Amino acid sequence: MLKKIIVTLMILLFVALAAIGTLIWRAVVRTYDTSTPILVQATPHPAVSTSPTTIPQTTIPDITNPTNPDVGYGQSHVTVFDPSIITAFMDEIAGRINGNISIFYHNLEHGFIFGFNDEFEYHSASFNKASHALFLYQLAEAGKIDMNTTHTFTVHNRRGGTGVIRHNYRLGHQFTTAELLMYSVRESDNTAFRILVDYYERLFSYTDFIRDIGGNAGMVRNIFGRRYSASEAGFIMLHIHRYIESNGMYSLDFQNDLRLGYPIIATSHPSIHKYGWWAPYFHDMAIVYACSPYILVIMSDLARSASVGAHDVFYEISLFIQNFNTRYFGKNWY
Repeated sequence: MLKKIIVTLMILLFVALAAIGTLIWRAVVRTYDTSTPILVQATPHPAVSTSPTTIPQTTIPDITNPTNPDVGYGQSHVTVFDPSIITAFMDEIAGRINGNISIFYHNLEHGFIFGFNDEFEYHSASFNKASHALFLYQLAEAGKIDMNTTHTFTVHNRRGGTGVIRHNYRLGHQFTTAELLMYSVRESDNTAFRILVDYYERLFSYTDFIRDIGGNAGMVRNIFGRRYSASEAGFIMLHIHRYIESNGMYSLDFQNDLRLGYPIIATSHPSIHKYGWWAPYFHDMAIVYACSPYILVIMSDLARSASVGAHDVFYEISLFIQNFNTRYFGKNWY
């Protein structure tokens, strides 16, 4: 009787081991299947809600011109606003952080512009992926490059840091230019960016493009180590806005990739973003589609260790600027 029990247990154990072996084998085959990407995030981002961020209202001091109280919406901001209120707010922020902070704010409807420490230069982190994408999209619009051109993922262009290509695909996988632009902008993928730069910089000059649109070509130096100021980033976002508004062949693709990227600037309105995060540099630049749209750029070197404090500062500034924009450029202000 005991012998039968032992034999039965051995049979059950054998069946169980065979089933486990089959599962492991299938997992290995799946891992090395080059036709299907494995959905693994290389550098997990904090969870991002797809619904708009709820921003509580704060008290914005009344900064209308007391000598001309009837000046209202749609008229010159010059006679209405005293920018020192934003300066005072930013001075208070700068006085309690351990590092540098810069902002650039541009109301696109009325042309109101404000900068704080906006000429201070930082490493661009991943900001240059957005300007480089704009460069390639405009070449495509002009018929100078083909978005279906294929590129091979090799050891030479594999890069660490943010991105999914190096985790999800085997060496030798081929991508189109359109796919690489999506990964570069949406996932901030360093490998996708490197492949695009290696291929297209031999044919066209990114530095000349920046110079031709009126940007500061002197900040480019090296496309992978570009310097940015908040005002320069705001200038690039203005050109991105103009391209998207032009309804070009690839405008919607570009807008969608920026919309689906990781936002650091908070808003309760639809928005598009490109962040940059390479310690200690921590940035975000956004176009916020409020009833009166605006560009907001925040740049810093606050991510020396954990980014929690930097996130809080960005949230506070975002809140202030959104409420400022709503109060003084909202459609219900007369």
